[in-house]
Amino acid sequence: MASRAEDTMNPIVRETLIGLARIFNYDGPVFSYSRNGVSDQTIRNGFRRACEAAKIPYGQAADGDVVWHDLRHTFATWLREEGVPELEIMQLMGHSSPNMTRSYAHSTHRILQEAVNKLAKNGNNVLAPINASRQPQSRHFHVIGGKTANWLKTEVTVTL
Repeated sequence: MASRAEDTMNPIVRETLIGLARIFNYDGPVFSYSRNGVSDQTIRNGFRRACEAAKIPYGQAADGDVVWHDLRHTFATWLREEGVPELEIMQLMGHSSPNMTRSYAHSTHRILQEAVNKLAKNGNNVLAPINASRQPQSRHFHVIGGKTANWLKTEVTVTL
């Protein structure tokens, strides 16, 4: 596991924070209640106000509403979408098990589309052009689709 946040910051964030620390001649946590009155609750309230100002539904009352914690899911999902291996996502998130990481790093349409596109690479095109001299063939497919919690799995037989 990463031991300190600065060990896993991207270069833009790291340089920005170092620059600010130099300007203000400060060595220590950037956000702390004792230094500047910023607490976890301050950040959550700021996030809520930002959502309200942007007309983004805030809270846990309905599907589509967002809360501060949702950003952890976004972080893990974006890492997954960029092809970061599960072990590294697990370490960045501070999880002790891959199962927990899987509950945060969701599939996106792009991830699923790229997975399906792999079937067409290297001559593995399961829907090859029909040759008129060929006898019809039946192929059996498993089709999976739907939205996040409402996955639909069905089987389809196609005669070519």
